[in-house]
Amino acid sequence: MLEVSAILLILLIEGIVILLSIMLLVIVLRVRKDQQDRNSVRQLVSQINHFSEVGMKETATYLHDIYELEGSELRQAVNEIDTREREFMQKIINLFLHGETSQLTVMNTAMTELIEPYKNLRPKIPAPIVSDGEQSALMKLETMGAQNEKLTQELKITKDRMMSIIARFYNRSGGGDDHRPVEQEVGDKPMVDVKKNQEAG
Repeated sequence: MLEVSAILLILLIEGIVILLSIMLLVIVLRVRKDQQDRNSVRQLVSQINHFSEVGMKETATYLHDIYELEGSELRQAVNEIDTREREFMQKIINLFLHGETSQLTVMNTAMTELIEPYKNLRPKIPAPIVSDGEQSALMKLETMGAQNEKLTQELKITKDRMMSIIARFYNRSGGGDDHRPVEQEVGDKPMVDVKKNQEAG
């Protein structure tokens, strides 16, 4: 009976030793994994900080070239974009390191906050570009319009003078008012003559 108890005691001790060894191995592996994860996070944070300045300069150049932002307006937009990007990356790091599964429910909101600064940007509408040919054509049209207006006025003045001369001629020749051509006939007669000449030609 005593021998059986001694064997059981030895087996129990060996089982405890094996169990402790397994637990110690698991703890060591867990610590090493946590250490590797923390090193990876530190490396990621270092890269974020390193490329942040470069990224801000590239963002500033992009916003200046595309959206024509300058001065305080440009600095405010760049800082807001950089802040939102850092906050988003911090949420991902916390989720990875601490297993904060509650953050999964707000990732959609975090993404919306990340792109919000971009949605608020409004490009400036460029002035319409007119080619040299179009500009020349427009100038010619304006010139022709002015010349047409001038010719119309000159023709009206000439017509009035012709009516006056014809009226005086009929009065001097004794034609009287009964033989005086009406104004419409005098005005249309040159056009009729022109048409006859064209048909004859």
